[in-house]
Amino acid sequence: MAQDVGSFGITAGVTGNMDVTLPFTSTYSDLYWQGPTILPGHGHQRGTDAWCFSDDSSGPVNKYIKVKNTSGTVILEGTWVTYTSNKIRFNFTTNTLSTSLSILAVFGN
Repeated sequence: MAQDVGSFGITAGVTGNMDVTLPFTSTYSDLYWQGPTILPGHGHQRGTDAWCFSDDSSGPVNKYIKVKNTSGTVILEGTWVTYTSNKIRFNFTTNTLSTSLSILAVFGN
């Protein structure tokens, strides 16, 4: 069993599939985000399910990433797709970020 932590960036405006390279093929992960213009939140993936808390006052939603700005507007939303060959794949359906966003990832197998 291995576990690691690292960060990756999400480019403003990009939608569709995005792959992030990991040091090994993972089977689970947790994501964390915060910043001066967004509400802090976290997403989790286990088995075939993913969910997130988009802010401190919202319950879980069936999305892996759902980022809100400080006005409460969703500015980034995406799902977990798969892990393959040392990569994690996301699919972003909403991305109106004004700048790139750094995400902290904790992952393992």
